[in-house]
Amino acid sequence: PAVNYTVEIDSGPVYHLAFVKFENVSDELRSRLMRVWQMLPGDPFDESYVSHFVYKAQNEDPVLMRSLAGVKVTYNVLADQQTHEVNCVLHFTKAQQTP
Repeated sequence: PAVNYTVEIDSGPVYHLAFVKFENVSDELRSRLMRVWQMLPGDPFDESYVSHFVYKAQNEDPVLMRSLAGVKVTYNVLADQQTHEVNCVLHFTKAQQTP
């Protein structure tokens, strides 16, 4: 006997980037980061892109490598369940110097 199955997967709604913001950086550094940032507003949101962004940016731009040395980067992802848009904020903090 043969058995046939039909499988459907409902992965849920696709979330899209609404905006990205870089906090606690100079205007010059912000503009360098924006040149390297590839995910545009409206693109499907990929949190793994955000989590690997700084490492990738430092490897692509020697100025960013020097500028971000000793800087801790954290990020917040705020998803709107109504609009399925994501606001992403990356926070840059200078590491504490030990005496």
